[in-house]
Amino acid sequence: MASETMRIFFPLKIVTYPKGESGMGDNSVQMTSSEAAAYEEAILAAIAKENRQFENDRGLAEYIHDEALSQKVHSLYPSVEIVGGEL
Repeated sequence: MASETMRIFFPLKIVTYPKGESGMGDNSVQMTSSEAAAYEEAILAAIAKENRQFENDRGLAEYIHDEALSQKVHSLYPSVEIVGGEL
């Protein structure tokens, strides 16, 4: 069977916190998808840094515990892109 690439899109919720706060306080601010588009490069860089920590070439697919699905999905890596002006 031929290999194919599938892209699945999910809405992204971005919450920011003032510098020095752990994210546990009530000072969070939710950013709109349009506002978040300005941070695409920074978010992609952070995702790339996290992706390097995987110990194999499967990415998040290593956490698929369903045997049938695991055989069908070789790799799974998160990313973001701008679609219609929104991240």
